[in-house]
Amino acid sequence: MERRTDLGEFLRGRRAALQPGDVGLSGAGPRRVPGLRREELAALAGISAGYYASLEQGRHTRVSTEVLDDLAQALQLDRQERALLGDLADAAGGATVVERGGGAGAAGAAPTRSPRGRRLQAAREPVRPGLRRLVDSLDGSPAVLLGRHGDVLAWNPLAAALFSRLGRVAAERRNAALLMFRDHEMRALFGAHWECAARTVLAAFRACALRDPEDPRLASIVGELSLNSTEFRTWWAEPSVRAAAFGAHTYHHPVVGELTLAYEAFSPPQDRGLLLVVLTAEAGTPSADALQLLGIVDARRAEDGVCPQPFDGR
Repeated sequence: MERRTDLGEFLRGRRAALQPGDVGLSGAGPRRVPGLRREELAALAGISAGYYASLEQGRHTRVSTEVLDDLAQALQLDRQERALLGDLADAAGGATVVERGGGAGAAGAAPTRSPRGRRLQAAREPVRPGLRRLVDSLDGSPAVLLGRHGDVLAWNPLAAALFSRLGRVAAERRNAALLMFRDHEMRALFGAHWECAARTVLAAFRACALRDPEDPRLASIVGELSLNSTEFRTWWAEPSVRAAAFGAHTYHHPVVGELTLAYEAFSPPQDRGLLLVVLTAEAGTPSADALQLLGIVDARRAEDGVCPQPFDGR
């Protein structure tokens, strides 16, 4: 236990020596203790905050060489300090190489993750053909299917017309939380109503994280957003708010103007973690007219071969 404590003391000391400004967090606000917070250091290293805490507290006996490399980079260690970190890890229980895809929380091994500076892994969640057909069949309503990480797995043509950004981002970035908090075009789509929509997305994303707190993709997304979005970092620290299964948001579409659409979110009972979100407009309202116009514009663009097509995540 004393050797494990040596590793924890080293990590705590180096973390305390790093100032927020050293890693681009100069606006992080007042702090009760000097240095980076645990969750900030974990995010920089691309590991979950819980796993990093276990290292500092001596509750984890084996550390992968990849985790050590990423911790060294996050802590801005020089070559000698990196060697010392390796020695302390060996003394605490030994370093081991962890194959990617081995799963989070495997006995004696660090959870796999997507470290800072590496591309997030694209969504690889299966979508039943029946669900895919259901999404496509909702001609008059934008519909999207979200996976267990909040990744957009499928959407229909009207959703592609409303959220044109979906078809123009890489698969690993096609995530509801990443789009809402990191994409300028998506933020502009909501305009003055962005905060309301962003808080809704954050609540749904928090539900994903609570279902699987050690998931490496979720940890990577939380880390990136915590470091790069003041709003996400602030709201994430607030008391948990239950995700809403229905509601409404206002959009400022560049083609058809402002429209308010209600949303209904459904979880298919046989597809754990998936969420089908369908948007509708109240009949006889300007929003209904705008949604119908969007469908007409979408159809005409499809005839010209320029309209974004539905996507099934494959």
